[in-house]
Amino acid sequence: MNEYNWKKEKNCVRCENSAPVSGASFQTRPVEKSQRKKVLLFSLAAVIVITGVLFLISMPEKENAPAPQKTEKSVLSVDSAKALADVAEKNRHAIALVGISLPEANFFTPLGTAWAIKETEFVTNGHVVNGLKETVKMIGAQFQRKMLTAEFKKAGVKSEKEYIQKFGSTKLFSEKKRIADEIQKLCEKLTVELRVNGMTGKGLPATHVQIHPEYVKTNDKSDLGIIHTSVKHNTFFSIASEKTLLELKSGDPIGYLGFPMENIPGDNVDIQNPIASMQTGIIVAVSDFDLKNRGSRNNFLIRHNLPSSGGASGSPLFNSKGVVIAVHNASSKIPGTRFSSGSLINYGVRVDKLSGMGPKISLKEFLKQK
Repeated sequence: MNEYNWKKEKNCVRCENSAPVSGASFQTRPVEKSQRKKVLLFSLAAVIVITGVLFLISMPEKENAPAPQKTEKSVLSVDSAKALADVAEKNRHAIALVGISLPEANFFTPLGTAWAIKETEFVTNGHVVNGLKETVKMIGAQFQRKMLTAEFKKAGVKSEKEYIQKFGSTKLFSEKKRIADEIQKLCEKLTVELRVNGMTGKGLPATHVQIHPEYVKTNDKSDLGIIHTSVKHNTFFSIASEKTLLELKSGDPIGYLGFPMENIPGDNVDIQNPIASMQTGIIVAVSDFDLKNRGSRNNFLIRHNLPSSGGASGSPLFNSKGVVIAVHNASSKIPGTRFSSGSLINYGVRVDKLSGMGPKISLKEFLKQK
């Protein structure tokens, strides 16, 4: 249609130019003005069309392109796993392997994990602290059996019955008394030592302990303890703020750094130069110790999916900002029982429960308690 009109108008111009006139100037000026007007309108229309096309073409690019603020935010955001790994690396020397030590015999039996909260204070579980005196008794019993077995071998017998038959019950009683006295002296030399993660020969002797009173009463709540050392340590974790603790929720990424050992080849640790293992995961639920929702101020049980085993007890549960939110205790809901769970749910006590710790007790006094 446009082409047809353009040709029709072109023919009319020719007709006007061919008609007889009195002066050529009168005929050429109207035609020239008309052409200029057409060219101007055509150019204007072309500009409008081109501008519209360019605008439509540019629209998808503008919509797909991220806004400056979003681009800046994406650059600044850090992957949570990387952030947790950075926290573990920064605080690696704040982790220690807790164990019973006999320095003169180069003897060390590991129990669990602790982490520095102050220069001479290491947080762990109540059951790890209680386990210290239980382990001392266990070591004493093991040494006694070994010494008695050695005595039987020396006497050429294989059992107490044979020993009595050969030497009499009085002799057996006397030997047992002698061995018991030696074991008591040996156990008195046993001490608690914290071997710092990644630092060969860095052992911190313990002097005092604390246990949360709720753990002592119930055996499954507020499973917290503190071990005090005689030597100052210069690397320790920060504690999460009250606001952070009250806002904990399912899905929050967390990690721990500790010494899982139970049922793992080689106990998963070199006791001369312990290297802590790191695990990452999320919080799966936040509740009270009875698994009920009693509000953020009373929900002290942090359930998570970080893989664990015996030895990791006492490890710090920290977030990507580098602060500790809970103390991992890996306990089941059945006191004294360990079992694997296909759901991979483990436990931690929210760190603000440390404010209610029990009295400070001398380690020597504590180890003598029944």
